Amino acid sequence: MDNQNPINPDEIKSKNEQNIPISPNIPAPSPELSTGQYETPKIETPSFEAPKPTMQDIQTPAEKIEGLSSKQFEIPPIEPQKMTFEVPLTSKKRLIAGILTGIGLLAIIAVGVYYFAFLRTGAVVTVNSNQGTLDLLIDGNEYNGVNAPYKINLKKGNHTITAKKDGFTEITKELNVESRNKTYMISFELQGVPKPVELFAKKAEFPTYNKDTRNLLFFEKTDDGYFLKEYNTENKTETNLINNMGEVKKVAWSPSNRQLTIKVVNRSNITSKDMPFLAQYGEDTKINWSVNLERKDLVNISTKSLHPSIKNITFNPLGTKIAYLFQNDTDKNLSIAETDGSNYERIVEFKTIEFEPDFTWSPDGTKIAIFANMSEGLASKAKNPDISVYSFETRKIIKVSDDGASYGGLFSPDGKYLLYISGTDLMVFDLSKESEKSKSLGIQTSIEKVVWKDNQTMILADVNGDIYRFSVGGVKEKINYDKSIVSGNIKNILINEKYIFIISENGVYSLDINQTV
Repeated sequence: MDNQNPINPDEIKSKNEQNIPISPNIPAPSPELSTGQYETPKIETPSFEAPKPTMQDIQTPAEKIEGLSSKQFEIPPIEPQKMTFEVPLTSKKRLIAGILTGIGLLAIIAVGVYYFAFLRTGAVVTVNSNQGTLDLLIDGNEYNGVNAPYKINLKKGNHTITAKKDGFTEITKELNVESRNKTYMISFELQGVPKPVELFAKKAEFPTYNKDTRNLLFFEKTDDGYFLKEYNTENKTETNLINNMGEVKKVAWSPSNRQLTIKVVNRSNITSKDMPFLAQYGEDTKINWSVNLERKDLVNISTKSLHPSIKNITFNPLGTKIAYLFQNDTDKNLSIAETDGSNYERIVEFKTIEFEPDFTWSPDGTKIAIFANMSEGLASKAKNPDISVYSFETRKIIKVSDDGASYGGLFSPDGKYLLYISGTDLMVFDLSKESEKSKSLGIQTSIEKVVWKDNQTMILADVNGDIYRFSVGGVKEKINYDKSIVSGNIKNILINEKYIFIISENGVYSLDINQTV
C-alpha cells in the first residue's frame, strides 16, 4: 500500500458534486455536520441540458490505484455444487425399519382381506362331543385326532359330518349351513360299540331262522359228515335232527322252514337212517332228498328221495309245490311239481343258455327268478350268466340283466324288487317298472349276506365285514359293532325283530339291534 498515491477527498467531493443534477424546486442540501472548520461551497444550479454521465466518467477506486488493472479483480466463475442427501447410518436404519413395518402391515391387511373375501366363504361350525378326542369325516375329508370342541369353516349348503372313535359307535349327521354370517353347533354323543354275543363256535352251513319257533336251523360240518341241527335262541339249547348225511352240496328251505330239500352225494359209507345210500343211483350221484320237519317229536321226520334229474329246487310261498331244473341227456327245462315230485308241469325250455340255471320263487307266488347256479364248483363253467324272471300272470320272460356277469336272486317280501349280484356289486331291479334298468346300490357283497327287513329295507354285510341298514333307494346306515369278537369271515346274515344273527366261518353270534340304533 506504500506505493499508492493518496486520495484527495476534496477532489473527489468536488467532482461528484458537479455531476449530480439538482431540481430547481428542491432546496439546496443542508450543510454536513462536522467537527472541522471549513466553508460551505457555493453550488451552482445546473441546467437541465447537462449531459448525462457515461461509464467512462465514472472511475472506480481500483482505477485510481496505480499499478492495478480491472483484470486483477475478475471474479472467478462459480462452479455448480452437487447437492446430496446423505443420511447418517442411524437414520438409514430407522428408514428401513419404517419401510419394513409398512410392508408388514400391508401384508397383514392383504391376508385378512384374502381370508374374508376368498377363504372364509362359509360359517364357523363348532363340533362338540362327549369324547375329548375323536376323528371327523366332513364331506369326505378326514380330520383325525381333533379335540372337541373343534371349530371349522364350512361353506353355505348341506354337509355330511361323521364322528368316530375306536371302541365307540360311529355317528353320521347332516348339517345345513344357510348363511356364513351365522355360527353353528353340532354335537355327537358317542356310545360304546355293541359287542356281539357268541352263541356257539361251530361251522354252520346253509342256515335259516324260524320266526315261529325262534330256532336257528343249520348243518354242522364235521369230519364224519353233516348233521342237521336246531338251536333255540331263547333257552340256548341244541337238538340233532338228522345225523351223518354224508356230503351236503345244496339245501333249499321252504318259507315256513318246516320243509327242505337236501342235495347229498350218494356214497356207500353213509350211515344215516333218514337219508341212506341208494344203490340204484350209484356211487357219487347227487340226490335231492325232500325232508318234512312238521312233527311233534323227532320220530315223525319224513324223508323221500327225488330222482337225480331233479336239481336246484325252490319252494312256493305255501310250501305245497316246488320248482326245479329237470335235466337229462335230452331235456333241460324249468318244471313245477308237488313236493314229492309228482304231477309235474313244464314251464320254460332252456335251449341256448350256457349255464346251469338256478331258481327262487317270489313271496307273492307270481314269479320265479332264473339265474346261474354258482355253487358246487359251477361258477367257472358258467358262460354269460344273466338274470331273468318268469311271470305266471303273463307267461312271459322278463329280462333283468344283460351284462353276462350276474347271478343270485332275492325277492323283497312283497315281490316288487329283486336283488342280485353283478360282479360283486349289489343290484336292485324294480319289477313294477320292467322298461327301466337295474340300479347299483354301490356296495360289494354276496346274496347270502343280505336279508330283507321289510319291503324297502335290508340288512347286509359287505365284503369287509361291515354291516349296514340299506334301502332300495340307496340310503345306507352303518351298524357299528365290535368286529374283533367275530371269528372268521362273515358268510350269512339272518334277523328277527330283536337280533341280527352273524354266521361266520367259525361260529354264530347275535347282535342286539336296539343297541345299534
